[in-house]
Amino acid sequence: MLSRAADSISGAAGVRDWLEPRWATVRVETDSCVYVGRVPVPNRRHVAAAVAESGFFVYLTEVRVAGRSTTEPFVAINRNYIKTLRVLDDGSPCGHRGSRATRPAA
Repeated sequence: MLSRAADSISGAAGVRDWLEPRWATVRVETDSCVYVGRVPVPNRRHVAAAVAESGFFVYLTEVRVAGRSTTEPFVAINRNYIKTLRVLDDGSPCGHRGSRATRPAA
């Protein structure tokens, strides 16, 4: 009985992680442009894992495009055209920034 209760709690937490994601800020470079935007990341997941699981496209919101003064509300980038993707802020409450967010634990 206790194991079923634990399973239902962990299952609910897994759903909550997707329903209430944290928002990471990433810089995406393609051959023709550089984009800086936000991606949803389920809690307790790495940004790189969430982006890798996103399918054929990387979806960004609140996007700043290099050379433009306006912000786009949404951009989908085909992953085949991405040269680099850098995490600027992983969206965690403790505020990890830059490459520290994707560095493996020692």
